[in-house]
Amino acid sequence: MMSATKIITLAFESLGSSNKPTLVWLHGFLGAGRDWRPIAKRLPDYHHVMLDLPGHGESIHRQPETIFSFSGAARAIMATLEQPGLDTITLIGYSMGARLALYLALRFPLRIRGLVMEGGSPGLRTEAERHERRQRDRETRHALQSQSLTEFLTAWYDQPLFHSLKNHPGLLRRLRASRCKNDISGLCRAHEGLGIAAQPDLWPELPRLSMPTLSIIGEQDAKYGAIARAMQSRSACIEMVTVPKCGHNTHVEDPKTFAQLLSEWLVDRVE
Repeated sequence: MMSATKIITLAFESLGSSNKPTLVWLHGFLGAGRDWRPIAKRLPDYHHVMLDLPGHGESIHRQPETIFSFSGAARAIMATLEQPGLDTITLIGYSMGARLALYLALRFPLRIRGLVMEGGSPGLRTEAERHERRQRDRETRHALQSQSLTEFLTAWYDQPLFHSLKNHPGLLRRLRASRCKNDISGLCRAHEGLGIAAQPDLWPELPRLSMPTLSIIGEQDAKYGAIARAMQSRSACIEMVTVPKCGHNTHVEDPKTFAQLLSEWLVDRVE
């Protein structure tokens, strides 16, 4: 007798009436759904579903191995969204969440009416790049397991990618404090299974994007700005906007501008 496949869902919190258009929020590595609350509160005309991705937040209690892959995480996300009123959604993701959002948009185009990526990427293009990144990622996970989480976070946010956060010392302290609530085992599994080295190469699939797509980039985020422009050249659906005086984490550094740009785009392109 065959056993039924267990359906895995993720923890989430919601804000606003389900009668309104739904925005589904996917956070970055080390984050949680609650990261999006300040933005969601600035967008009262929408129903917000803020997910805790595998290995993060309250989803640390839902950790079968199959969930720590792009296909497994995608199945869990879509299973979580099997609710009345969520037939079509707009997906919004940051960094790791943006990469997952792009993967979902290409796999479930009929469910997704709009896509927003903040600091996202279609992945690495060559096996040599993936090999090199896997080695670096192993070193990162070793540091995560051998240091205190406080020490790891200090080193993590000292990376050039996050240099602009040093202009906001109070914000950076609060960000580190909120990340200390994470579970190291869950983070390691998410980093290995959902990191960019494990991501399928989605560059060849970009011409298939069929929904309005927005790429939000910080003015000081040169790396992801270049990626966003390269993505634009491969899909007529992708628009790009830049948030002044910000780096990789625009929704944290300037939530007001982020929410305003997003609101205007949603009204003009999706609603």
